[in-house]
Parts: sequence; structure tokens; C-alpha cells
Amino acid sequence: MRRAVVLKHTESSKAPHFDFLIDQPELLIEHRLICFKSFIRPDLTTSGKLQATRIADHRAHYLTYEGPISGNRGDVSRVANGVIDCFTMTPDSLKMLIKWDDLTIFYDAIRIDLDNPNWLIQCEQR
Repeated sequence: MRRAVVLKHTESSKAPHFDFLIDQPELLIEHRLICFKSFIRPDLTTSGKLQATRIADHRAHYLTYEGPISGNRGDVSRVANGVIDCFTMTPDSLKMLIKWDDLTIFYDAIRIDLDNPNWLIQCEQR
């Protein structure tokens, strides 16, 4: 089963943001979670677009972890859990359907520019 999690990441010197984590269970490695950083909660964006920055893949333990992050990098709390259906990814695009607790949302993401990590994610409630 492929899962998704949204974590609220709070750091003392920065504005809070959300880490949108997407599991790749077929990868037998520790850092298998695709991670997008966004200032808008992707699990509540039912129509329209949001911008997100692809950051380093995260460890699978963040699917269930809440609490402080080592190196004085703030802390995380889970705000949403989801199950992913219909997952397709290339280096520059991502399409998936996520069933959150009360919503089902289709995400169609494309990389804006090959020279930077910013993505545009089209969201549509199903």
C-alpha cells in the first residue's frame, strides 16, 4: 500500500510550512519518501493550483513520526494521512489520487523549470 502524509513543520526562526510526503514502498531504501515543501496544506486544496518545492527525500520513519527533529531543526506534527491510488511519476511530472480521511483529491504536478526544484500542483476533488 502506498501512503501519503502531511506534516506541519515548525521552526523557531522561520514561518511554519507543510511537508507533503509520498511513499515509494517499492524502493527498498531508507530515504524513500518524496517530499514537497508547501505553505498551503495539500490535503485541503480541493481545487486550483498550489506551488511546492521538492526537497530531499525523507526517511520512511516520517510516515508515523511526530516530535522534535535532530539538529535543532524544529518539530513536526502530522495533520493528515492518506492512501494513494493511481500513482504515476517521471522526473518532471507526478499524477496520483489520494484518499484522505474525508476527501479524495487528484494531484497533477509538473516541474516548473528544470533548473530549480519548484513544482506546480493542480488539485481536483473527486
